[in-house]
Amino acid sequence: MKKLDDIPKKNVFNVPDGYFEKLPTKIQSRINESQGAERTIFWMRTLRLATSVILVLLVAGIFWYNQQGNSSDALKLLSSVDTSELISYLSDSDLLTEELLEDFPLDEEDVNSIESSVYHYDIDDSDIDELLIDIDEN
Repeated sequence: MKKLDDIPKKNVFNVPDGYFEKLPTKIQSRINESQGAERTIFWMRTLRLATSVILVLLVAGIFWYNQQGNSSDALKLLSSVDTSELISYLSDSDLLTEELLEDFPLDEEDVNSIESSVYHYDIDDSDIDELLIDIDEN
């Protein structure tokens, strides 16, 4: 068996002149390049995100603006219809008063204006008292 000392030693590797002196500079330049690339990637991602957010806000704004225009158009169209035609339509339809009130909640001012336009009675408290007395007598 051969001994390790018996094997001839050859230097098979050649190192260029000044390689180890230049090595730290090369490593540092590659690190700086990778940091610059990371910054560029960060700003590209930020720009993509900002563009996406702006696009979504723009689409939402356009949709909201169009919805606002449609509601005012519907109100204009409804106001152009004669009240007697609306009453006739609602009388002939199968809609119940409760269903209408569920869809269109009324506040006190609306109720008072409807009552004053529908009921044309000018009755004060003394007239009501007289009517109640008449009912009790019969």
